Amino acid sequence: MSVESEVKRALASPDDFLDVPDGVADFKAKTDNRHRDNPDDSSPAWVVRDGNYISARWPGDAYTFAQEFTEALEAAPQMRA
Repeated sequence: MSVESEVKRALASPDDFLDVPDGVADFKAKTDNRHRDNPDDSSPAWVVRDGNYISARWPGDAYTFAQEFTEALEAAPQMRA
């Protein structure tokens, strides 16, 4: 089973699954599974942030995912021990 299938199964409705929309800048690079992001170019990545939830499609989006995660941590209120 693909990750997409598993995610759709976990959603309230399979229609809630959002893929890269047609017409998005760098659509081909985001969907051809041959381009990976890197520290200097996040254009191939498809990373989605919904509140505190951050998701990426595959390991090829790792740099952009890490950047989003870091920004979320830096914006989070500090916890006291």
